[in-house]
Amino acid sequence: MNVDQKGFARALLFVVGVALVGVVSYPIFVRKMGPSTQKTTTTSDSALADETADWKVYNNTQQGFQVRYPTEYEIFWDDEISQNEGAPFTIRKIGSRKGDYVFGFDNLPNFLGGDTGKMQTPEEWNDNQIRLGNGHTKKVIDGHIVYMSKYGADGSATHFRFVKNASTYDMNWFSVNENEDIGNKIFSTLKFTK
Repeated sequence: MNVDQKGFARALLFVVGVALVGVVSYPIFVRKMGPSTQKTTTTSDSALADETADWKVYNNTQQGFQVRYPTEYEIFWDDEISQNEGAPFTIRKIGSRKGDYVFGFDNLPNFLGGDTGKMQTPEEWNDNQIRLGNGHTKKVIDGHIVYMSKYGADGSATHFRFVKNASTYDMNWFSVNENEDIGNKIFSTLKFTK
């Protein structure tokens, strides 16, 4: 081995050694620093809050949620006669066709539990959905666990929340047409009030 090859080998060994020390020490360094306690607000979050500030508010005290929607949209009741707080509805642009919704709600009372022989808990239901291949994810909104699944090629996403009664669970069903950006913006305003 000549002098140039020895020098190259030493330099290469030094570079590999520094990289190895960095790879080994980085996780330790990050763990010791811990999570940042500084809250950051993104421009898009504050821009969305500004955009939705003058939107109409639908408040459902019976089911315990509220949602905001733009003034050029309306609530369309699936049952024109029964516009109570448990009735299914969609939000769509004023003057659009019935099926052109951007956000929807339905409630299925006593969906789980009780003496019906059905699954007893939301977790049991979600495990069953996963076994069936319905790729559910779980997230928390306002302290409530919400399960989300995407259905079909139409771009719809459905979010399920379970509300505990004495011995059963009601299922709240929030549907978002994700082909329409406004549907996601409406869903982002969803707040649970009970």
